[in-house]
Amino acid sequence: MITLALVLLTTAFAQDAELALGAKVFAQSCAVGYCHGTAGAANRGPRLAGRGFDRAFVDKVIRDGVPGTAMPGFKSMKPSDLNAVIEYVMKISGGGTVSAVPAHVPAPVAPKFSGPAEAR
Repeated sequence: MITLALVLLTTAFAQDAELALGAKVFAQSCAVGYCHGTAGAANRGPRLAGRGFDRAFVDKVIRDGVPGTAMPGFKSMKPSDLNAVIEYVMKISGGGTVSAVPAHVPAPVAPKFSGPAEAR
């Protein structure tokens, strides 16, 4: 019983630390300039908060970017930072948190926007 409680506490602490790192990386790389704004609330880039994104979509877009848009790929980012920002975007989007990256991530179709990105 004590061992299970210790495992759960350790897991919760690790998730909190990863989300804190993700928030920091997001603030430095994604919330500035043209991009997504504080906590994904929207800037000139699309709003991320409360969108309920699918994990495979978030993973693909953050790693590879979106061709033909201002969204660059970040796959050259340090793996721990990359995974943390993916978890953070999943958290703020309301899509849930998944710790393991699937072995095969299908290529999702990027959303097509028309009109101001702020409206999305």
